[in-house]
Amino acid sequence: MKKIFIFGVVMLTAMTLALVSCKKDETSVNATTNVSSKSFYQPPQVDDMNAYLKAFKQKMQTRGNNETMDLDEAAWHLSSVANYDFGDVVNDYANFHYDTLYYNINVVDGKVNVSDLNALYTVAASDIESTFENLDLDNKHIRFIGAKISGDGSVIMSILVTYDWIDHQWYFNDPFTLYNVLTQYYGEDTIYYLNDNFPIALVRTLNDLTGHLETVESSSYYVEDRMDSLMYYDYIDPYVGYHEINYYDSRIFVDINPGNIMPFEKLLYYTDSYADLGMGLLGVNQGIIDWSLSDYRHDSYGHTYNTYHVPYVNIGRLCTPQPGQPGHNDD
Repeated sequence: MKKIFIFGVVMLTAMTLALVSCKKDETSVNATTNVSSKSFYQPPQVDDMNAYLKAFKQKMQTRGNNETMDLDEAAWHLSSVANYDFGDVVNDYANFHYDTLYYNINVVDGKVNVSDLNALYTVAASDIESTFENLDLDNKHIRFIGAKISGDGSVIMSILVTYDWIDHQWYFNDPFTLYNVLTQYYGEDTIYYLNDNFPIALVRTLNDLTGHLETVESSSYYVEDRMDSLMYYDYIDPYVGYHEINYYDSRIFVDINPGNIMPFEKLLYYTDSYADLGMGLLGVNQGIIDWSLSDYRHDSYGHTYNTYHVPYVNIGRLCTPQPGQPGHNDD
């Protein structure tokens, strides 16, 4: 699946560039065409939107509030308060799910009363919560709740929910960055053999990814703190399907009868996973000195054997001599 997805990333990038190119051509041809933009309520320019929406919600719930709002202004506040209460934007998702809620509100001279808006929201909030809870979807999160109020008093609230896992990255922020960075280390047309260039390439890449520190002063040095080992049975990946990466759904390489070739998509996966695990071991003033891999080990599993290796992370404490002390470069 990851190989298909990585291929999709490349195709999507190419399609995006093509679309941008076509869009630029279209813009140049129609540069003199007057395009009328849809009017939109201008949201308040505040530094703390959380505080603003919290205060508005409290004002909306105040008894005897006779304040009125234009329809676009009321719709924006209705949507924003709902997103303040229920919104949960995440990057890891595969699909969108849409739901729509319908209401009515009293409209007088193109305006709605804030107290009526509060009564509507009280009902809508309960409906949003129950609608979301009743969705039988994995990894579900409310991405956005929209609201539109028409002149006849009809109110439409749309709920956009993200769900499923398209992929999950550990060290990298997204699959595009993972692919763009790691293809500088690994060749897609290169065959990586378990007993030859796979462990060499993996260790080399891990050392480069995790060995660089943000700030290193002159004459800094490491003292070794410990050597940590990563055992496959201690690190299960909750985001992959059963047996999708290997037999144990482990973030560490382990398999039954794996053959002698490491698939390219799995090479990227293990690099991403190991780098994150290694960085997660670090404390204050610690850094990764280097990585190493054990020889392949084989444990009995029924009538066959599983094959795995053990990554070792050599962790050191970074020390820097003070000015005037031996070893400090005072130049």
